[in-house]
Amino acid sequence: MAKRLSVFLSQTSAADSLTGEKESRLIAELLQAAGLDLSIVQALPQVQLESTDHLCLQAMGSEAVLLTWLPFSEVQIHWQRLGLTNHLHVLNARETQSGRSTYVQQLCTQMQAVDLVNELQMLRQRLSISTVSILLPGNQPVALPVSSRQKLSRESQADRTIEFPVTENLSGSFDSRGPDTTDAKSEDWLQLDSLVDELEDLDL
Repeated sequence: MAKRLSVFLSQTSAADSLTGEKESRLIAELLQAAGLDLSIVQALPQVQLESTDHLCLQAMGSEAVLLTWLPFSEVQIHWQRLGLTNHLHVLNARETQSGRSTYVQQLCTQMQAVDLVNELQMLRQRLSISTVSILLPGNQPVALPVSSRQKLSRESQADRTIEFPVTENLSGSFDSRGPDTTDAKSEDWLQLDSLVDELEDLDL
């Protein structure tokens, strides 16, 4: 099941109608998109420490998307000013990063809202694929998807199956039940019978 993805939209500070119209259309598309949780904050230059928007950004999860009209370099400046800890990466739906990551997408008026939502859905699908690392000979770590991890676990359990040693019985066939002690017990009874016979002869 695909995980949900938090999307933060930093609003434009521009007053032109075209930018405002594009932003409104994008908000409508994001609100209707499945699996995307939208939060709207002010333009980053206007966000002040300890403000509601600042607290909202601080509550950003380990994997989130920031949509902004600012270039990436300016986002980095305000990110440091606000003391936010997530690592910033330029959004690329075909690549994901480890650790606490925020994927930044710079908005522009030429961008289509539908195309951007589709890219966010691709990123959400990639982030939903859990991996586990194994260490192969030569100390080369390899990441496996969850399904491979489960298969590997089953194979490991099969390798730990206990096999009992096979012993050979008196008839020459192989038996895994261990040595047969029946003949030893019969010999003891014969010796006991012989001793009783000797005692009876002494009484005569």
